[in-house]
Parts: sequence; C-alpha cells; structure tokens
Amino acid sequence: IGFIGSGVTLLIRKLKKSGGQARRQFRTILAGIVATFSLLLLFNFLFPAFLGNPRFLPLGAVFFIPYIFATFYAITRHNLFNIKVISTEILVLALAIATLLEVILSTDLPTLILRTSTFLLVLAFGIVLIRNIIREIKQRETLELLTEKLAAANEELKKLDVAKSEFISIASHQLRAPLTVIKGYVSMILENSFGVITEKAQRTLEIVAGSANQLIGLVGSLLNLSRIEAGKINYALKENNFENLVTSVIEEFKQNAIKRRITLAFQNPTRPIPPLIFDAEKIREVIINLIDNAIKYSPEGSSVVITEEIKTKTIGKNTVRFSVKDQGIGIKPEDVSRLFTKFTRTIEAQKTDPNGMGIGLYFVKRVVEDHGGAVGATSEGAGKGSTFFVELPIRHQN
Repeated sequence: IGFIGSGVTLLIRKLKKSGGQARRQFRTILAGIVATFSLLLLFNFLFPAFLGNPRFLPLGAVFFIPYIFATFYAITRHNLFNIKVISTEILVLALAIATLLEVILSTDLPTLILRTSTFLLVLAFGIVLIRNIIREIKQRETLELLTEKLAAANEELKKLDVAKSEFISIASHQLRAPLTVIKGYVSMILENSFGVITEKAQRTLEIVAGSANQLIGLVGSLLNLSRIEAGKINYALKENNFENLVTSVIEEFKQNAIKRRITLAFQNPTRPIPPLIFDAEKIREVIINLIDNAIKYSPEGSSVVITEEIKTKTIGKNTVRFSVKDQGIGIKPEDVSRLFTKFTRTIEAQKTDPNGMGIGLYFVKRVVEDHGGAVGATSEGAGKGSTFFVELPIRHQN
C-alpha cells in the first residue's frame, strides 16, 4: 500500500507540473494504475485478508489489463516511450550483437581487425543515430509546447479583441448623442434661430460645426468597425435603382466640391443600369466614402470623374462598375495592395489629412464583398491621381 500510494502521489505531482503531451501521458498512465491497483487491493488483499474470501486470487493477472491497456494507449496515442526511439535502439542493438558475434567468431587476426572495426563503426553510428532521433523528438515536443502556448495566447488575444470592440461600440454610442446635440444647436445658432450673431461669432461657430461633423464622422467609422468585427452588420437586401443612388450622393457633394474649386463630373452610363439587389443605406455609405476621399485628397482646381458601366464577363455574372477617378495625391505601387486593410493609410494621405483613421476603405471592402462584389484601386504613382472602383453583381429579386 505504501509503495502504491507513493507511486500514485509522484504521478499526481508530475501531472500537475506537466503540460501538453506529457500531461496526457501521465493522465493516461495514472488512470491505468489507479484502476489496476484498486482491483488488486480490493479482490487480492481486502477480500482474502478481512473477508476470508480468496476466490478472486487467481484473477490477479487479469486485473493488470487496465494498466497494460493504458500504457499501450499512452505509447501509441501519446508517444510515451517513443516508438521511433525504441525501434532505432532495438535495430542498433541487433546490429551491434550481430557484429559482436562475428568478432567473437573470428579465426584469424585480419578478420578480427576487420570485424572489430565494423562493430565499432556500427556502434558509433548507432549511438549518433539514436542521439539525433532523441534530439529531433525533443525539438518536436518543444515545438508542440510552443504551439499550445501560442494557441492559448491567441485565444486570449481574441478575448481582448472582443472586449476592445465592445468598448469601442459602447464609447461610440455614448459620444454620438452629445455630438448630435452640439451639432444641432450650433446649426440653429448659425441659422439665427436665437437671434442675429456677429460675423466673428459666426466664423467661430462654423469652425465648431466643422469639428463636430468631423467627430461625428470618426464616431460613425468606429461604430462601423465594431459592427464589422462583431459580425453584426445586418443587410436589408432589396431591389434598388443604383443610378439614382449615385446621382443623389453626387448632388450632396456638389457644394463641397465648389468650395474647393473641384469639378465634379458624372459620366452617364452608355447602357441603362438595371435595378440591383443591395442594401441602399450601406452602399450609399460606400459611394460617400469614395467620393469624399476623391474630393478630400484632390488639389484645388482639379477634377473628379465618376463613371458607371456594365462589365460583361464571359464566366460568371455581369457586374456594374462604379469608379471615381481623381487627380490627387496618387498611390505608390507598394501601397495599393494594402489600401483596403484596417487602420492603413499611406504617408501621402497622412500628410494631406492627419485626422483620418484608415477605416473607411476597410468598411467599403467588407460591405461590397458581403454583397458578392469586389473593390480595387489603380494609380500611376504618387502625385499622379488614382481610380477607386467597386463592382456589384447584376441580379434580380427572386
């Protein structure tokens, strides 16, 4: 009982300190030992010693089956006493014994020297081989342990990411209400709803209104990001007139373009655009993002050209392409591939508008791809303008 207890105690200590594969090995062996020795103590000790019942004594060997099975399972499933090492050791031992027997059975000196040399070489190479295999196994076990730690760290990062998204969502909702109030009252003051204000006060309030609008835009971007990461973007998909939607957004930006002396040109499609299935509110935000960026990053006196066209494809569904071409800061070739990723902004964009967050294009890509479409951008280089486009599949309401 003392030996069994101390053995189980040692295994439990090792089980607590171990991790990964070693923990699974110890757990399996411990289960087999507990099962086997519980049966032995009960039927081969307690029954005959205290109950006078020796009928189960012949089954002592059978009671070892749980331990044998657990050991076999630990060897085959969890690499206890690694089979690869054992097989190599057996092979090396067999070769060493065979060559040693040849040494013993040698009848003359030349044969003895040759066979002795062969024996030593086999022994040396065998030892090196076993060491290499053991080293390889240790490296693999270390890698498995690191992989498990990495997986655990990754799970922790996912939890932190969820917490971060929830915080952003809550904070954005809390900020939106007071900002809307500020914007509303400033707008009423500028419209002289509370009486005529001085020109100096008007200029100051216009700056306040601009800052409030900028903050509302940032809050909206943060809310969009939190919804994307939480997978909570809901789409109201129905048949809509894409051309009318584009025209209405262009009308909203005309005054802003005139203030910056930018020509906003819309090229009517050569073929009528059929009604498409999409979420009007989300696609509207996509169009606003692209046109707003084109105006924001274009120099005064330049032009922004907006086009719509049907792209005919030989394979797959035809699409409607909406593109915005500007004469602005352009994009370096190495930056094109990462434009639509989260929190990514080019150096040129940061210089032109340091207040951006790099969420807009990420939102555009996610929404368009959720509609089964595609996004892209082309540019001849920095300072040479750029063209951003989205493609939506042509499909009708079932």
